[in-house]
Amino acid sequence: MRSLFCITVAILVCATTPARAQSVWSLEFVGGLNFSQFSGDDTGARVLFADDDLGSGEISGDVGGTRVGLVAGAMVNVFFTDNFGFRSGVLWARKGSDGEVHLRGDIPGLGIVDLTADVSFTLDYFELPLLGVVAFPVSDGATVRMMAGPVLAFNSNADVEVSLFDFSESEDIGDEIKALDVLGLLGLGVVIPVGSVDVVIDGSYSRGFTRIDDTSADLDIKNSEFRVVAGVAIPIGRR
Repeated sequence: MRSLFCITVAILVCATTPARAQSVWSLEFVGGLNFSQFSGDDTGARVLFADDDLGSGEISGDVGGTRVGLVAGAMVNVFFTDNFGFRSGVLWARKGSDGEVHLRGDIPGLGIVDLTADVSFTLDYFELPLLGVVAFPVSDGATVRMMAGPVLAFNSNADVEVSLFDFSESEDIGDEIKALDVLGLLGLGVVIPVGSVDVVIDGSYSRGFTRIDDTSADLDIKNSEFRVVAGVAIPIGRR
């Protein structure tokens, strides 16, 4: 009876103790930098050619260099318990990759050539993240959160720019890039209450599950990226 009485008192004390308010819903506005690059077996290539009109030689290169872009958008967080939740939203992200292409050969009208051109790919996407979230407090105010899940990315623009000496040429390659890219994301962030809003800072890494090449060559080229974003979260509901 004494043990039962102690347990009952403990339950009543916990039930009547005011708890720190936790956000059930929150709306985030974020922006930041995107460090992206192409990955896969075909980011580097070497092709030999021989043709009566084009001449003979080889083209080689690597287009797996890092490109810096922007990312911005809005996210919604829904927490089912104090520690577990879900987040989704719509983000715009500029991705791509940089590299070099080398041409060596005997070209009719030019003779022996040995040229190196800079190549820069720009790919714009609208993203729909579908992420599970685990959050836990690390101080009286700050909360650390871990995120993981798939990201659906819809391509809205794609072009490649080739630069050689003072000459630069850009071409639309939208028809050669798949409209949908599926990536997996792992992220870590911190949420800091500041007055009536929360300041959020997140870092994440994502890698494509699908090839982005939509030509008959079906090249093994995928998007991969690391991004850092910051923003403001507005609590909508609390419990």
